[in-house]
Amino acid sequence: MLPNAPKPRYEKNLYIMPPCNVSAYKLLFSDNHVNAVSCLVPLCSLKSKPMQKKNTANNLNTHRYNITDVAKRAKVSTATVSRYLNKSAIISDLKASAIKAAIKELNYHPNRAASRLAGGSSKTIAVVTQCFDSPFFGDGHRGIGNACDELGFTPIFLAANWDVNRERHIMKELDAHSIDGVLYFFGQLQNPDAYFTNMGIPYLIMHGSPTRQTENELQFDNYGGGQLAGQYLIEEGHRQFWYMKGLSTHPDAEERFRGFHDAVYNSKYACHIDVLEGDFTEKSGYELGLNILTRSGTNSATAVAFANDQMAIGFLLAAHERGVSIPGDLSIIGFDNVIASEFCIPPLTTIDHDIETVGYHATKTLLTNILGEKQNGQPPRPKLIKRKSVASIS
Repeated sequence: MLPNAPKPRYEKNLYIMPPCNVSAYKLLFSDNHVNAVSCLVPLCSLKSKPMQKKNTANNLNTHRYNITDVAKRAKVSTATVSRYLNKSAIISDLKASAIKAAIKELNYHPNRAASRLAGGSSKTIAVVTQCFDSPFFGDGHRGIGNACDELGFTPIFLAANWDVNRERHIMKELDAHSIDGVLYFFGQLQNPDAYFTNMGIPYLIMHGSPTRQTENELQFDNYGGGQLAGQYLIEEGHRQFWYMKGLSTHPDAEERFRGFHDAVYNSKYACHIDVLEGDFTEKSGYELGLNILTRSGTNSATAVAFANDQMAIGFLLAAHERGVSIPGDLSIIGFDNVIASEFCIPPLTTIDHDIETVGYHATKTLLTNILGEKQNGQPPRPKLIKRKSVASIS
């Protein structure tokens, strides 16, 4: 609660903060899963949907049809139905008539689409994200906000905190609110496209898996970043490594390791990597550091590579407590170039993806598509940031 702020009042599914000396906010919850969906947004930015009258003529039909069913009945693509519902592009009168007839025959009334047709654009997008307290996601959220400000949209941030069940619940909740589009800013769902297609709204998926390539996706080059880290350590004379991975279920963690692995083992030198399992948090880096530095000194490894900076920062503290000099006894390299990495002792050498620009670019792509101006492209390429945590042993 903000200091001296008025107490919130509770309405169905909403905690509403009255105006105060900072700003007014709305905190959205699900009744049945209070922690499943949460977001902080400006008070006036989220429009609740009007109640829909029941169609008594079709009460016996309990099957809920989706946009794919409408497309099949109208003999058009789901994208054409989406454009018809969102009024995001001009389609032929013949197709419009077929879609309108199919909607009527199937009694198809998705909540979001009905609200959009009744009240026009909400100028609001949902951002399905993961961690509000992560510096990586924090930088990305800042870029998202900047792009929304430029084009007059409001972002609603929904955090799943790497809980796939919570993520599924968030997806289902999206259909209950009036939004113009969705930015899926990293997650664990295998096929998030299905949720968005059924909702009939523009969307963009930001991810780090090279196996997924569609027009609604932007790929984050985790593999290339991992390669950069491996190549740099090889160039500095290192041959024996520890590698601290992130969550094993996270595709970004796997791609970063795969890039590092390939760079090391495809070099002309005899190298070895011992893999350690972390979870992207400072705590896991700290605890693994205490464990391996106690169990085997620095072993034969001369360098440790991390799947993100947060684990590297935790490891730095463990090394300090064990009396291990960085980079005198052991070199380390991180990934993400979060703000804190520049102010460690020693400052952390890392891989920079410029996640703020990535968030900005992804959001700008989504918003221009919503506005009917097709824009495609790729995020910035990763680059090496040399600081003082890697020593040359050539």
